[in-house]
Order: sequence, then structure tokens, then C-alpha cells
Amino acid sequence: MSLVSFLSPKGFYVDEASENYAKIVVPQMEKGYGITIGNALRRVLLSSIEGYSVVAVYIDGAIHEFSAIEGVLEDVPYILLNIKKVKFKVDEKIISLPAKVVIDVEGPIEVKAEHIQVPEGIEIINKDQYIATITSDRKFYAEIYIDKGIGFVPREEYPEEYKDLFSFGTIFVDGNFSPIEKVNWTVEKTRYEAYMDKDKLILEIWTNGTISPIEAYFKAIEILERHMNLLKNQLPKEETEYYIDIEDLNKRIEEIKKKPINELPIPPKVLEIFSKKGIKTISDLVSYTEEEINDFYIEAGFSNREFEELKRKIYSLSLEFSPKSRS
Repeated sequence: MSLVSFLSPKGFYVDEASENYAKIVVPQMEKGYGITIGNALRRVLLSSIEGYSVVAVYIDGAIHEFSAIEGVLEDVPYILLNIKKVKFKVDEKIISLPAKVVIDVEGPIEVKAEHIQVPEGIEIINKDQYIATITSDRKFYAEIYIDKGIGFVPREEYPEEYKDLFSFGTIFVDGNFSPIEKVNWTVEKTRYEAYMDKDKLILEIWTNGTISPIEAYFKAIEILERHMNLLKNQLPKEETEYYIDIEDLNKRIEEIKKKPINELPIPPKVLEIFSKKGIKTISDLVSYTEEEINDFYIEAGFSNREFEELKRKIYSLSLEFSPKSRS
């Protein structure tokens, strides 16, 4: 009998599945590997899966991003926030990026994502997404620019050539490219032959509908495989000495914290509550605990899903909520 026994996973099965949700089970693996692999997959899924996002918007009649438009119920910041919530799926075999889609309607009308004119190769996932209400018989025209990326990218980090590609007067918005809404993992003890302490990994994946959870799972595994293979490459010692400029990183974080909260994916009703509490900047926001901010969402009548979207954005900015309550 060998004292060196190691249980490798044989594969996985799908316990539940829909268009934007899947429960994936790896039934047997070595003790401790459920946590190791589950955490690695979750981190990669949340941070490294490519997706599509609105990166810029041109609205006819909008002088700047904080202006109001005559005959339109919402101010430009709220219109931009609603447009950013539209989820696009792009067939890059047909469409070259960045891509432009257009809204061109006559009021009075309640404008939704279904009114966006898209070419073959671009699909709108949430066509019922509200954008704005045109209260008069005026025309409402907007150009929406879409590109591909990873994670959250502040508009300040967009390439310089964007300025030459888009219409004059275009308003750039931060890009939230991740198609992953949420990831949970749990580990249960399971039996293998005479051993009772092996791991069973349960991984739950929610997406925004632009990618299936199973496809996202395979992409995450491919990313991990690629990185692990690169770790086999031995480098000369002088090439292994890297450093992070902490001062530059802290400066960037402080600049982000000065931004107004309306640049984050926060529903208008919650923004009203934040305004009453004196929460105007991202710095003000992260001075509260997760529980306190979640309570504001509940007060405004929103579910945990909307709060999770805000949490992902905060974490992607290398920020976190305060561990201590203000009360």
C-alpha cells in the first residue's frame, strides 16, 4: 500500500443551469483543493473574463455631461447611467470594434433599450432597460459606442485614439466590461473509497446574459492554465526583480475617491437617499460599512442584486467599505 495517495478530480457535472445561472459541481478532489481551486476560479471569473461595455455616448443637445435637455425628463447624468446598464452581445466576426449604435426617436415617448438601432452582429440582452422619457414632440438622437475589455476601466485610462474615432461632443463613461454578475463557491466533505474527508466543490455562476455561465467557467480554466504554464518558464535573475510604485498607486486611488458617486452604478432612488445623508463622493461612500450601504438599498426598495453590482465596482477600483460603523 502506498502512503502517497492523491485524489485528482475526474471532471464536473452541471446541477442546475439557465441562460445566466449555473451550479457546477466537482464531486471529488483532494482535501484542501476545493478551497484552493474554488477561490482561484472565483477570482478569475470576477476579474478576468472579457465582455462588452458602453464607453462613450453622444447626445444631441447635451452641452456637457451635467446638462439638462429641454423636453427630456431626466438630466444627462441619469440618461448616461441608464445607457450604461444596457447589455450588448457582439459577434466580432461581423462587427469591428469599437462599434456604434444609435437611438433616433420622436417624442413624446418612453425610450428603452429596444429603441436602440443595432446592426446585424450586435444583440441587446435587456431590451426593456429604461433610458429616458421624452415629454415633448422633440426628436431625441444619441450615439452609443461599445468596446471590449476586462473588468472595470476608468474613462481616464481609455486610449488617446478614442478622441479621433468618436463624434465631437461625445461624453466618455467608465467601462464595466465584466459579464459576470456574481460567483459563489462552497466546499463539502465527501467520501472516496475508505476516505471520508475529501472535498466536493460547488460553484455557482451568475452572468449578465452576454455569455453563458458554462462558457465563462471554461474561459476561467483556460486563463488559469495559461498562467500556470507560464510559471514553468525560468527567467534570468535580473528579469525577476519587479516592484510596484506604492506612491503612484495611492495617488490613483485618492483621485478615484474624489469622483462623484453618480459615476457608479447606483439607482436614482438610492442616490436621493445618499444625497440626504451627505454622501457625494466615492470617498464619502466607502466611509460607510457594507451593512450600512445595503440598508440604504433596502430602504429604497432594491434587492441584494443591485447592491452586489455596486460592491463589485468598489472592489474593482481597489477600494473597500469601512470595517467600522459610523454610528
